[in-house]
Amino acid sequence: GYPYPSPPELVYRTHNSIKISWLPPCSPYINSVHSYQVQYKEGSNPLSSWYNAADEVHQPNLLVKGLNEGEKYVFRVRAMHDRDTKTSMGWGSWGNTSQTFVTEREIKRSIKLPSHLWVLVHGLKENSGDMAYLGMEINKRFGYDSFVYLSECNSGPFKTLDGIDLGGKRLYDEIIGVLKR
Repeated sequence: GYPYPSPPELVYRTHNSIKISWLPPCSPYINSVHSYQVQYKEGSNPLSSWYNAADEVHQPNLLVKGLNEGEKYVFRVRAMHDRDTKTSMGWGSWGNTSQTFVTEREIKRSIKLPSHLWVLVHGLKENSGDMAYLGMEINKRFGYDSFVYLSECNSGPFKTLDGIDLGGKRLYDEIIGVLKR
């Protein structure tokens, strides 16, 4: 078996991090492993410098954070071994480098919120068809800069007879709920 860890494999990636894992050195070397050191280099230039991701990793995986979005990375791992005596340790050879992994590109969505909220409330003679028609006409005229909401809190038999205080409170609560979405 090999006295060094296997090439790191990709576990998952985000726009600014990559999680890698590797297999420890084969027997008998696995019994002497104290920890691992992980390094990476950016880009595909073989002459670029190696950077330490971590100097003392105690499990065969690591989440490397703070990476650049959409960048290529290569990783390598080596193990810290006990020497002949238990009081002396030293780094083993670097394992083979990983394949090239690329961080994801962050998806940035620019959502333009409408500048106007239209709340349509029916009167005593409720006709939801009229409200729906009015809502469509508002959307046609003002487009995406408006949000039309058809109130439902006071619909139903006799709810409009509760008076302005109770009906107004229901309407207020309904509008606050819409705004929180």
